Amino acid sequence: MRIVHLITKGDVGGAQSVVYELAAGMRGTHEVEVVSGQPGPITDRLKQMGIPVHTEPSLGRSISLRDDCAAYRGLVRRLALLAPDLVHSHSSKAGFLGRMAARKCGFASVYTAHGWPFQPGAPWTQRVFSFVGEFVAGRFGASVVCVNSADYRRACRGRVAPVELLTLIENGIGDVPESLRGKPGSAGQTLRILMMARFAPPKRQDVAIRAACLLAGDVTLDLVGSGPLLESTRLLATSLDPSGRIVRFTPQTDCPESFYREADVCVLLSDFEGLPMTILEAMRAGLPVLTNRIDAADSLGVSAFGRVVDCRPEAVADALRELRVRRDELPALGASARERYESQFTASRMVSEYELLYRRTLDRTTGTRRTNEP
Repeated sequence: MRIVHLITKGDVGGAQSVVYELAAGMRGTHEVEVVSGQPGPITDRLKQMGIPVHTEPSLGRSISLRDDCAAYRGLVRRLALLAPDLVHSHSSKAGFLGRMAARKCGFASVYTAHGWPFQPGAPWTQRVFSFVGEFVAGRFGASVVCVNSADYRRACRGRVAPVELLTLIENGIGDVPESLRGKPGSAGQTLRILMMARFAPPKRQDVAIRAACLLAGDVTLDLVGSGPLLESTRLLATSLDPSGRIVRFTPQTDCPESFYREADVCVLLSDFEGLPMTILEAMRAGLPVLTNRIDAADSLGVSAFGRVVDCRPEAVADALRELRVRRDELPALGASARERYESQFTASRMVSEYELLYRRTLDRTTGTRRTNEP
């Protein structure tokens, strides 16, 4: 099978991680290529594995009629040249244009929505326009993948696509050596908190900073990542923690797994999410997780190995304070997180489910072509 993945950016993120795992997991049995709007660490890693990566510069995340029209034309030309059996688009912008281009070229198509952009917590303008766009694109005949059960139910209720085209496939990630796993509770009385996320909406590093500063002593908060809100977040941290003793900033590296090794608990606070890779990475590392009440918290079962709270500094601080007081329970919570990863969120499980979907999509597309033949 010849598969082409479409994505807007090759930087570090949930959708990019799924592309990487699928491409890496299928390269031995299928021909896999990737088209990205911008290069980045993930596309660099794919190239190092020998997976062809093509750049379509006009394919960006921001809405621009001129650039989007150029991206559509470029994708049509690119797909016609690559002649895949199946096109797999990721996230809303690449998903809309990719499904249009695949339909134009007559190729089978799969789209993964890495969190619906119209879900609660998003700005109302984004919710309205994105829902209309998803509803229209849902009629292009592509299989549509939801990454958590709440998103799947939301898609069915909103008829984002015909129900027979909707599928639930939760994200998965590859394992790491035991040397890169965490040892929660091993740092004495200090609670080491890690939040690894892009400094951009919908992430809420501001809430994490305010919560950590409410705890005062015996706590550190490591914020790992980059993005447009980095400098304003630094200013907030400086105003609340002038000495820099609590809040520390670290750029993203090519080996994010190493950060989990030095943490006691992983925090993710967001206005909305799909199925965040940060939590999966924490589970893989055997770390307890604290998150706010996002849809993914139920799908991942966070309450069994961590805490789910309101996205308020006081609520987050109370939960962290409890974990610090009961730090002797951290290893058991981490072990529960690791067990759940092994049973449900491995890359091999995800790859197998996508392979089955690809074959069903090809069979359906081939059958539709035969039906429409004169």
